[in-house]
Amino acid sequence: MSPPPVSATPESVVFPLGGLHLGDLLMALPAIAAVRRFATPVISGLQPRHFAAVSALPLLFRHNGPPAARTLLPVWRSGEHRTDGWLATLGAGVEPERMAIPVRGLAQAPGALPGPGWALLSPWADHPPKRWHAQGWQQVAAHLRGRGYRIALIGPRPSAALVSQIGAAADRVLVGMDSPTTWPALLTRADIVVSPDTGCVHMADALGVPVVGLYGPTSAAEYGPYWLRDFCASAPDMASLRADTVCERIDGLLSGLGRQRQDRAAP
Repeated sequence: MSPPPVSATPESVVFPLGGLHLGDLLMALPAIAAVRRFATPVISGLQPRHFAAVSALPLLFRHNGPPAARTLLPVWRSGEHRTDGWLATLGAGVEPERMAIPVRGLAQAPGALPGPGWALLSPWADHPPKRWHAQGWQQVAAHLRGRGYRIALIGPRPSAALVSQIGAAADRVLVGMDSPTTWPALLTRADIVVSPDTGCVHMADALGVPVVGLYGPTSAAEYGPYWLRDFCASAPDMASLRADTVCERIDGLLSGLGRQRQDRAAP
C-alpha cells in the first residue's frame, strides 16, 4: 500500500540537510519521527540520490523549505550524538522515536541471501580515511565463520578492488547490488552487519538489524548507530583499528542478543 500523500502546512518543521547524505538523514530520523506527532516534517536540500533508498517514507522532500515553516538549526556539541542535537532543537521533553522504513525488494532478497545465519560485511566507504584494510576484514570474516555464520560482502561497484582482496573469505559477494531497491532488503536478511561509518551503519540500525560500526576519523559517540551504540569499535584512525577489538565488539553484541532470546523464551 502506498503511503498517504504528505503536504506542507503552516505547522511544518524543516530539517535542512543541504550537502549531506543518507546517513545524516537516518541520524535525524528519530527526531523527524517525533515531529510527526505535532507538525509536518520537511526535509530540505538533500539530493534525490541520497534519499532514494527511503523515498517511500511519508515525508516531504523539498529543495527549499516552505516560507512559513520553522527551520531547525542545531548546534553540534562535541561528544553529543547528531540525533540528540536534532532533538535538542525541538525543546525539552521531546523523545526520540523509531520510524518504520518501507523496504522494497523484500521478495527478491532471499534469492541473494537464502536461509538464515548471514553476517553481512560492508567494507566500502566513499571517504577513504573511513576504509579499513582488507586483512582486518579477512580476520573478522574468519571469526564470524568460526561462530557459525555465513559471510556476505556488499558494496558499490567502486568497492570491487577492495572486496576482491576479501572475497575468498565470503560465501556470497554482492558488489553492485546496492541499488535503492535492493540494498535495504539485503540488510534485513542479515543476523549481524559490520560496517565503517557510512549510511550502511545507520540503515541497519534504523531497520533494527544488529550492527557493529567501525570508527577512526569520526566519533562513535557523535556518529554511531543511535539505537545500538555500545558495540562500536574505535581507534584514532582506521589503520590502527585492531581486528581483535572488532571481534570483541562482535562477541559482545552476539552475547547480548543471545541473552535477549533467552529472556523472551523464559516462561
